[in-house]
Amino acid sequence: MNIVRHTSLYLLILCFPSSSFASSGLIDVHEATYGLSCDPAATGNVSDFVSSSCNGKVSCDYAIDHGTIGDPSPGCEKDFYVFYECNGRFLRTKVGKEASGKSAYLSCDLWTGLQGVELERIVKIQQASSGRYLDSKYPNNSVDDYRVVTSRFSAQSFATQMWSASGPKQVGDCTNAFVFTQVASSRLLDAHININNYGVVTRQSQLSSGRDSEQFASQHWQIQAAGKGLYTIRQCAKGEGEGYLDAFESNENDFRAVTRPDQKNDSQRWLITIMGG
Repeated sequence: MNIVRHTSLYLLILCFPSSSFASSGLIDVHEATYGLSCDPAATGNVSDFVSSSCNGKVSCDYAIDHGTIGDPSPGCEKDFYVFYECNGRFLRTKVGKEASGKSAYLSCDLWTGLQGVELERIVKIQQASSGRYLDSKYPNNSVDDYRVVTSRFSAQSFATQMWSASGPKQVGDCTNAFVFTQVASSRLLDAHININNYGVVTRQSQLSSGRDSEQFASQHWQIQAAGKGLYTIRQCAKGEGEGYLDAFESNENDFRAVTRPDQKNDSQRWLITIMGG
């Protein structure tokens, strides 16, 4: 993940005009690309195909077939991206290479998708009890083990409070699991499992080289509906009823984010807002 890419993406998608589809909570495809991994100039080369199949629907399982959409780079394994809008929210679906023969899933349901198909959303995460936002003060945070805190919204903290949420997938027994990446640092949300008071931190990705598995579930987080538009966020590495994202609500504890057993209260309930909507 690249901060320039994310920052550019965020600025770009806010410039797209809304259509009647998007304003009514239905899919409105802005851009679909097959083979960006092979040709950076391929942007938008299959937009018409995906738009004609998916626009105006609540969800769409688009079958990628190079025999239909063409092969822009023969002999090169190609990925597949779709940028689309739902009711003012801007979303991205990514299918890894080789994408032909797979499906791209688009949905206007906020946190649903097909397991194993990556959907990426740029979000802010707000604690229900305090109204403060999940944050990590990169790059001035290394002396504090890149600890995660909550902070009030401000122009200075805007970038560090933005997170990329990618998922859902199943990791071991953990369903509806997401990876949260801080946009400003490209570091992943993680937490100590048995030390340092279960403090939440950001770390470099441990998901490459085939390590995207139950063994490295500390960087996967299960999202579950908690009612009234709120969600719980549970670390997949912990057992059932354990590892819920929480945060101290006083300056005495530096508003530090931690994981705790399920307490069924608003300090463990979070408002997840997709940027742009």
